[in-house]
Amino acid sequence: LVPKKNSVYLLNLKTNLIIVNLKCLSDPKKNLVVMNLSSIFNFQTIYIFIGFNDGTINVWKLDWVKKLIVSVSLSGHNKPITKLMIFEKKWGLISGCKKGNIIFWNLIKKSGILKIKEAHNGEINGLIFQKGGITSQILILSSGTDNLLKIWNWTYGNCIKIIRFMKYIIKDLFFFDHGLFLLSFNKNITGIGKIDNNVECLVFGYLKRASVNILEREFICIKSKFIIYCGEKDLNIFSVKKDSLEKKQILENLVIKNIRNILEGPFVFSLEGKILGIDLWKKLEDKEIFFLVQYSNPEALDLLKFSIEKKSNNIIKYILTRLIRRNFKNHKSEIREILWFSNDSFVLSLCSASKDIHSWHINSQKCVKIVKVFSYGLCLEFFDLNSILMGTKNGNIEIYDIFSGNLIWKKFNAHNGPIWTIDFSKNNQFFCSGGYDGILRIWESRFNEIVLSKKLFLNDQIILIKTILEKNVLITVGLSSNILVFKLDTLEFSFSFQGHILPVISMAISDNFKILGTSSVDKTLRLWNIPKKNLMKLILPGDSIITAIVFQPFSQNLFTGSRNGSIKYWQINSFHLLTELNFHKGPIWTIKLSETGKYLATGSQDKLLIIWKISKTNKIKNNNNNHSKDFKKTENLKRLIEKLCKNKKKSP
Repeated sequence: LVPKKNSVYLLNLKTNLIIVNLKCLSDPKKNLVVMNLSSIFNFQTIYIFIGFNDGTINVWKLDWVKKLIVSVSLSGHNKPITKLMIFEKKWGLISGCKKGNIIFWNLIKKSGILKIKEAHNGEINGLIFQKGGITSQILILSSGTDNLLKIWNWTYGNCIKIIRFMKYIIKDLFFFDHGLFLLSFNKNITGIGKIDNNVECLVFGYLKRASVNILEREFICIKSKFIIYCGEKDLNIFSVKKDSLEKKQILENLVIKNIRNILEGPFVFSLEGKILGIDLWKKLEDKEIFFLVQYSNPEALDLLKFSIEKKSNNIIKYILTRLIRRNFKNHKSEIREILWFSNDSFVLSLCSASKDIHSWHINSQKCVKIVKVFSYGLCLEFFDLNSILMGTKNGNIEIYDIFSGNLIWKKFNAHNGPIWTIDFSKNNQFFCSGGYDGILRIWESRFNEIVLSKKLFLNDQIILIKTILEKNVLITVGLSSNILVFKLDTLEFSFSFQGHILPVISMAISDNFKILGTSSVDKTLRLWNIPKKNLMKLILPGDSIITAIVFQPFSQNLFTGSRNGSIKYWQINSFHLLTELNFHKGPIWTIKLSETGKYLATGSQDKLLIIWKISKTNKIKNNNNNHSKDFKKTENLKRLIEKLCKNKKKSP
């Protein structure tokens, strides 16, 4: 179960495929802040509890037998959820929020039972059930940033006991075993306590931990009879000594200020990454413990096995073995450009700052190849079926093989400064480039060589270039906001479109070559009639600048992406807005329709590449599900997939 910004997905570790993706569709801007999984499941029914930053709680029930997913939303908090705790025996749920409120929920009735306002003066940072132990009551323990530990009666919701800590600051609470619970304090201190028969007092012992490699927000995982501390890259495991938690010995051991007499360890293991989260489960009476560790750098998951071996000379050996590693190949920087290829089966995304190009397989939603480039890429086009052409920040033009990732050709200092735009002709015989130096260059492919054939000097930076080979038309856009039209063969000036008062930043041409769409920093969208050389329509899309445009084939409708992250779908005949989507959290730099027109891809500053499916009714949906379809593979594509399969077989 892997959390993302506003969704979670179930991942099959063996196949590395996403089984199901769960998202709160009512508000895409909601962020996931806390997650819990019901421990009552036998892989037939799973309950997932998600707390969001707007105070709502989503509960998903996954029934694998009936192939059914049911979602319920619980509303009661108005501040971000900080803690969720499940009580399976009573089908209860307790939630705490940043404001200090606590709510008891009845999961069967799907409603709140009791709300305690300002249970703590500040954020709730600890919440557990006190199950078992000496007392027969069902108690709830809570802690907050006010440094108070409070004990509540589950039945009536009243506070039974308040304990204030003066020496240490409480960071979190964890249920342990035999009615014991653990408190995580600052200064690398862990406290262990127990409630007596009359709920009158708490007896504590303390454990001082090593201060090396401890995170500011420390992760402590308490399950079975092990205590696991996660440092930045270290795993520290304490085991409970055999028979040390017998009822007769518990209070005697806890009176001592150091609880080393009931714990053995720590056993320290160094891991290959910065730890983000951890979970574990046991089998065979604690002889084998399995850890699931999530890393933030690199973004990966490890399935580890912690086993105990007893040697013939009574020496116990503790072993940590990695069984599976799964890497998440995400974008490391903003997405500057997108290209579709192989009949809608693959999409390329250019990340300029991280100097790489990702190749994504749409059906499996996996990155099958990352091409590391030598320069900061600003624009991307196909050179042929097997290679891509890239204009760079330092003025170079580079060509890379899609499948091998090798650099095929490079032209140093093709332009004096950044190359903002490249446009390749449909006959694959030449391409145009323009940039900071204000010189439009036309390059031709002759006998396996690329040569400069023509130049056009403009007194302005060239931001955008579009060519229409069928109409012998070349269109350029500069910082002056003027749209200039030239004859492609002679580079002779024909006419210009004028109307924008600030620089034009995006441009697109309809597939019948009659309509030119442009957007500007002046927050307008203008549609021009190319044959008639006049303005068709001026559209004011709102308070955000349109940063990307693409025409829909056959319908002449228009998709736009904006600086505020919104996507809009326009009808050209009536100039009406048909659909608006808000998902991205940053400016959309590129928006591209697939070759068949069934999918729309958007790339943004927020490092997200989103694939939208376009239905027959022209409504677009987020494509989170796998879509099976046959596609024709090139020979290079076949070799790439075969190579990937061989690598998977070799990997442990």
